[in-house]
Amino acid sequence: MPVYVYRCATCSKKFERFLPLAEYDKPTFCACGSEVPATKQLQAPMIRGDYADYTCPVTGKLISGRRAHEENLKRHGCRVLESGEREDMLRRKAREEQVFDSSLDSTIEETIYHMTPEQKTRLANEVEAGVTATVVRG
Repeated sequence: MPVYVYRCATCSKKFERFLPLAEYDKPTFCACGSEVPATKQLQAPMIRGDYADYTCPVTGKLISGRRAHEENLKRHGCRVLESGEREDMLRRKAREEQVFDSSLDSTIEETIYHMTPEQKTRLANEVEAGVTATVVRG
């Protein structure tokens, strides 16, 4: 017989009852004497769902299910990220971007400082004409 967990609507106490499946819908009452039927709580063993299909970022191969996922990780020497690891990586990357941008700003300022007046004039004219620069990181 399955075990069902209930919560009393009157005293809020949780309790369990062994009931045959035939009595699944039968109202169950708390020992406190409440005349209001107790509310059945969802109680189930942990069930792990299967992974949704995805394309392996290394090989481009379709990976279907938990077992294929685990084998794919093992084959490529990868692992599942632990809780908070992705966020730490994003924070670290943002800090690295700030350091790079600061270094780039300093380099640009120093380069402009050492330009001849003619070079500065030519640069000013190009900027006024709408020339843009794109930073490409390699």
